Amino acid sequence: MTIVQRLFDSSVSIGNNSLTAKVTYDGLETQSLKVLQVKNPTLVFSSFGLSKNKVGLDGGEVIDVNFKIDNKGDTLPRIDVTLLAEPSAFDVIQGQKFWINIGKDGSTGDATFQLKTKKVAADSSYYVTLVAKHTTEGRTHTFVKRETVSFRGGCLIATAAFGSPLAPQVQFLREFRDFRIRLTFAGTEFLTVFNRFYYSFSPQVSQVLTEHESQRGIVRMLIYPLIVSLELSENLWVLTPNPEIAVVITGVLASSLIGIAYFLPLVLCCLLTKRIRSHRAPA
Repeated sequence: MTIVQRLFDSSVSIGNNSLTAKVTYDGLETQSLKVLQVKNPTLVFSSFGLSKNKVGLDGGEVIDVNFKIDNKGDTLPRIDVTLLAEPSAFDVIQGQKFWINIGKDGSTGDATFQLKTKKVAADSSYYVTLVAKHTTEGRTHTFVKRETVSFRGGCLIATAAFGSPLAPQVQFLREFRDFRIRLTFAGTEFLTVFNRFYYSFSPQVSQVLTEHESQRGIVRMLIYPLIVSLELSENLWVLTPNPEIAVVITGVLASSLIGIAYFLPLVLCCLLTKRIRSHRAPA
């Protein structure tokens, strides 16, 4: 007597899915694996995306998960959508919702869930997964979509400008941050605020620099005064016994030097222009 047992997960999404057939005959068992392609899913993610895919290591950044799900089958009494993320890297601010009585060709409409990043120790990447489910005739059907979020602690703009994370200028900036600023309470609090601001635009700027090599020279010229200011400020660190006091003094000195390097030329140009105009004015 032959017994055929089909093992198939009905909770599948569009794409290739596996079906295993087990055959038992006179005490002997064999099995065969087949690949089935689901072409007409009931639910379709017509849109899905994250507000940002690259974040810093210090946490505190909010990520919007935007999506829209369309129903291509018969009317569904209920659709449940859940956001899943690695708990060591994310806090889910809003990540669960349901819709009822969505007819054929209906949709959830544009919807948004939110995540907040946690502090992580090193560069890493994690999946953010959106799961939509509905139950029909006693079977639960699951549809999944996911994106990757990369945690990066590097100096993105400097790396793009100098062409490598191993460039001496980039290494200095990274080591100054990790072995000077980050090791103090005041420095850690500063970096938490600074990184939220910096990583809100640095991925976009670094992408532009990567794609347009001609712009890198201009950015390198803008970064050099920052590096010189930090190098001069670092000399105070050795002379100050208390690291917490050192980071405050270094911050004040670095800010002053950066202000002089970046803003003094602009002030001088404005004063010179005003003086030239005053000499040209009729008596």
